Amino acid sequence: MSEAVLSLRATLQRAERAPILAALLRILRGWTRHAAVSPATRDAAVVRRLADRYRETDRGFAADLLSAADRHEEAVRASRPGSAADRRH
Repeated sequence: MSEAVLSLRATLQRAERAPILAALLRILRGWTRHAAVSPATRDAAVVRRLADRYRETDRGFAADLLSAADRHEEAVRASRPGSAADRRH
């Protein structure tokens, strides 16, 4: 659990769990649960940011980087159990 959520939880306990603050804490907990990003997605995002830097000076290289990021994410998705590629075999 993130430091901000823990801090908010302590504040809520001191404030006798005012209804509005309790609702806010539930929302924040939901965000932290859904915020987990896979390493493949994180890696692809880094490559896409790099491609953005080259977009004006070397469009071909930027396009290659974007394609590589897409292929990387797709390969990881396909290798997961239960994926479409797994069902074909």
